[in-house]
Amino acid sequence: MKDALHVALSSGVRASLSDILDPSDGERLERFAAHLPTVREGIVEIPLGPARAGAGPDFHLMPHSERDRARLIGGLRQFPSDCDTDRADAMVLARLIESWPSDAGLVCEYDVDAGASLRLPSLFLNFPRAWAAADHVAAQDLLFRLLPGWEECRPGIDALPAAAGSDARVSWIGVMLPRRPRFLRVNLAFVGAGQLRSILDGRLPPDRVATACDALGWALDAADRAVLAVDLSAEGLGGDIGLECFNDGDAGRTGFLEAALRRGLIREREARAVCSWPGCTTPASRAAAPWPDAWIVDDLLGDGRLPSCRRTINHLKVTAKASGQVTLKAYLRFHLDWTLVEGGASPVVRPTGAAAGFLAAARASPAVRDAIRQAFAHPFPPHLADVARRTGFALDAGAGEQGYRSNWMARRLGS
Repeated sequence: MKDALHVALSSGVRASLSDILDPSDGERLERFAAHLPTVREGIVEIPLGPARAGAGPDFHLMPHSERDRARLIGGLRQFPSDCDTDRADAMVLARLIESWPSDAGLVCEYDVDAGASLRLPSLFLNFPRAWAAADHVAAQDLLFRLLPGWEECRPGIDALPAAAGSDARVSWIGVMLPRRPRFLRVNLAFVGAGQLRSILDGRLPPDRVATACDALGWALDAADRAVLAVDLSAEGLGGDIGLECFNDGDAGRTGFLEAALRRGLIREREARAVCSWPGCTTPASRAAAPWPDAWIVDDLLGDGRLPSCRRTINHLKVTAKASGQVTLKAYLRFHLDWTLVEGGASPVVRPTGAAAGFLAAARASPAVRDAIRQAFAHPFPPHLADVARRTGFALDAGAGEQGYRSNWMARRLGS
């Protein structure tokens, strides 16, 4: 597999998440990700505590560039299915990805089944905070033009921030076409304890409002920021009420998990595993999986930026379900990061012989061999000679340009 998930799972799951994910879960995610285009950023969604029983992880793909979007669009237009509905839905999702403004994010959420087969994703569309009111209106116009028959949901979306007041705003809308029944998931940012009841009142039965507020109140108090996630259809709000909870520091996150532990929503070993997820893997990390071919190609043809795979906790989500159950999930993020080497102060670990994956991939991958040939065929950037000297990539300071190039390549490949 040629993406960040492989590196993240190899360095994170096996080292720190064995108390959450079974080995089969990691293998399932890797098999599933093999269906996808090259992944440079994503989120593994993991149920915790009692909700863990019988539930596996899901995967969120976060395209970065227009090229990433193009790969997704191409895959959706050729989506392999004998079902007419799936093929039609795939074309709707492709048009949404193609048309959504480039300054707004996208997330594809895949439900990973036991067979790790490729299924249609739900598509989350970002409404950036920097947008003016007219931009929000234009984006909703686009959304409902490409989603015929869903226009009835628009008044409900507009009414949510109005009911919350203050700074509350729609931050994401999820198009949940693969779910049955279908719905839109609306994320409302900057929600406080006092606003939750005013949002739900009149939209759900009074007893349901009371139980949801009781179930989620502690999370609003323990989070630094919260995003309300509600499911909306033409009939109104669905029964499940979710709260995505963000903490800025380790202390706040630890306090949140301790509060969840007291409520029986997470096991102690799971809390420790979640806290141990953050970290950074480089090609020189001894725990690193073989570095993905696509990243080696980018690295060899790059401009002096050194790659690392960083792992962070994106958020924790508490959901008050219509059944009365309260669940907790962790959203563990990973992404390829590029650090420009300047001066003597660089946080990047120098590649050494420990990066055996570089050399193995170079021998096995035509793409990497071609990248090496291209790198040698172009003039060696002068600033890279200085970078190589200062960071230890060059072995012989007197070898001249070709010597710098040869030694830099050799060190990059772990030889």
